[in-house]
Amino acid sequence: MAKINFYLRDVKTSKPTPILLYVSYNGERLKLPTNQIIAPEHWNEKEQKPRKSLKEHPEFTARLRKLDSQVNDIILKFQNENENRFPTKDELKEIYTEKVLEISKPKEIIKPLTFFEYLDKFIVDAPSAISDQTNKPLSYHTIKGYRSLYNVLKEFSNQNRKYKKLDFKDIDLDFYLDFQKFLSDKKQMAVNTIGSRIKNLKAILNHATEYGLNEKLDFKKRRFKTLKEETDAIYLTVEELNTLESLDLSHNSKLERVRDLFLVGCWTGLRFADFSKIKSENIDKDEHGEFIEIDTQKTGKTVVVPILPPVQRIVAKYEGSLPRAISNQRMNDYLKEIGQLAGFDSIESKTLTKQSIRVTINKTKFELMTTHTARRSFASNNYLAGMPTISIMAITGHSTERSFMRYIKLTPREHANKIREGWSNLLQTQQSTNNILKIAI
Repeated sequence: MAKINFYLRDVKTSKPTPILLYVSYNGERLKLPTNQIIAPEHWNEKEQKPRKSLKEHPEFTARLRKLDSQVNDIILKFQNENENRFPTKDELKEIYTEKVLEISKPKEIIKPLTFFEYLDKFIVDAPSAISDQTNKPLSYHTIKGYRSLYNVLKEFSNQNRKYKKLDFKDIDLDFYLDFQKFLSDKKQMAVNTIGSRIKNLKAILNHATEYGLNEKLDFKKRRFKTLKEETDAIYLTVEELNTLESLDLSHNSKLERVRDLFLVGCWTGLRFADFSKIKSENIDKDEHGEFIEIDTQKTGKTVVVPILPPVQRIVAKYEGSLPRAISNQRMNDYLKEIGQLAGFDSIESKTLTKQSIRVTINKTKFELMTTHTARRSFASNNYLAGMPTISIMAITGHSTERSFMRYIKLTPREHANKIREGWSNLLQTQQSTNNILKIAI
């Protein structure tokens, strides 16, 4: 049988908090919602059930015991129907959500939280929360996104009489359109920034729905969508990366360390959150050579990256390690300075949509350099070099070739040359095959 435990999401809060179900089976451990909420003062942590002082104690405890039984029934039934195979964590979560949560509606034993109360609590809890995707603590960037959402929603609510007392029931398709218009017209946000706010809002609503605090499901409709548009972004060519590596920065050790760490990102394809945290224990070797193996922060997946000569030189320079990282924002500032010193002053156009108008901004290339330029450079350069797309995607983490092709940044001329090169290689292969056949005959 599976081992079931119940814990409170936040034992220190003075407000009602969700009860979570932890199931351990066949070496797996999974956290599941229960749709039950309770104030910590009414919870017996040692016995994992409500205190007897709670008026609804017997009935409430019975509901938790029923969840225990239902989870074990799901696992046993799955094994019976699948040749004794245990369900994966994703399979168990899907069946539990569909079969149990839909019929396990929470009994209201306390006043439900309002939308802003819930959002505020969600943000307070976020630093200690665990990502459902990676099973690791939420990143600083993710938490910052939720705070930005809270601030702009408060501003929207205060300026719009219709949403003065914004609550879950008010978040419908009309709200979506009004909020989107506010972000575009009043806040003058670009499409992708608006999309980020909507994405975080949907995450909050999904979370509240799982815990039985939201019954308004308009946010799941197709029209309540996360906006996104392709934008022009730069990458550095191999020649530019060589120029960057050979740039003499010995007079400024700070810029030199930033340049070296940025080059590690350019030749590994890792995100800033990952390449800035590479340690000596992440570096290993086999019969083919050295490589970096690291659990990525965003997806939680393990990525293995070959250590190419430029990275080898940097590792040797820092005696088997890498330069100490600084914050993403500070590194972005220094990269622009480094790019200017390297002479990356070609004019680049960046096109985006603001207030429903396509706007093109012309800037020098060094002004557009950020830590994310490293990842795009890796993807684009490896694609141009003819590396297998599936191998590049295994490192960048793109799940489909379509999303990968939108990600790499090639000019129309580079695409044309890529086709020309492909045909040239094909013709050479055919010619070689014909010559072999002639010799054989």
